[in-house]
Amino acid sequence: MSLLVILCAFVAVFITAYLTIPRVKYYVKCIIYIFNFLFISLGSVIIILISKLTPYPQDGSVIRPVFSKYWQIITGFSDFEIEGKEYLEVDGKGTRPCVFMYNHQSSLDMLMICSFMPKKSIILCKKSLKKYPLLGQYLQITGSYFIDRKNSASAIETMKEAAIYIKEHSLSVSIAPEGTRSNFRTPDLLPFKKGGFHLAIQAQCPIVPIVIPNYPTVGVYDASKFNFEGGKLKIKVLPPISTKGLTSNDVNDLLEKVRGQMLETIKELSEENKLLNNPASKKTK
Repeated sequence: MSLLVILCAFVAVFITAYLTIPRVKYYVKCIIYIFNFLFISLGSVIIILISKLTPYPQDGSVIRPVFSKYWQIITGFSDFEIEGKEYLEVDGKGTRPCVFMYNHQSSLDMLMICSFMPKKSIILCKKSLKKYPLLGQYLQITGSYFIDRKNSASAIETMKEAAIYIKEHSLSVSIAPEGTRSNFRTPDLLPFKKGGFHLAIQAQCPIVPIVIPNYPTVGVYDASKFNFEGGKLKIKVLPPISTKGLTSNDVNDLLEKVRGQMLETIKELSEENKLLNNPASKKTK
């Protein structure tokens, strides 16, 4: 009986702390996020491996949105909207080569991006991710391309191979042109790497920018303030930018064009999302 009382008291204290102390809520949600991150990666790998023994092998495109939706709910992102969704699948099937470029703030981005990427889509990512338990295995089994940033010759060769591969298989590829997490507390972007733009030009396929609002500005996540509230989130997909007829000499101009559009959008979108989560802020202006 005393053990039950102690357990009930612990649960009561835990719930009270979770509801009243932001730092406790933040760490609890982070633990839940990481646990589910590993669970989803492991589950995906197992399902994909088993499916390869059946007449209906999976590549991750069907599994991704199901797990991501579940992921959003448990982390508090239950109200999720995509503006410009029609640009994700130009022909309605997602069967044309293109390069999706999204701004990268934190590991939360994977939750957002994986929930709506079209079928026949792969990820272009840094080689070091191969070493991550379960995530590395998931990325490899779903056909991701890895770039060795420390070896420029290898990175260039990878881009050439990827360009041929996505054209031959009518795939789309996702890449974060900033190259790493920005962790900005205000709407901004790091300088873009050129690799994704070389890939798009070599494959002569369009670039489709995807903009995620700045989490701290919106008020849904801010590690510096131990804030992991979740909430409403609107992401914007911009119209495709053609690369037809462009050469490697046009990389810098193309990069600046894409970055300029994304920077302008993230500033506007962050303010719009801020009002979605805090309507009272509109009245105080």
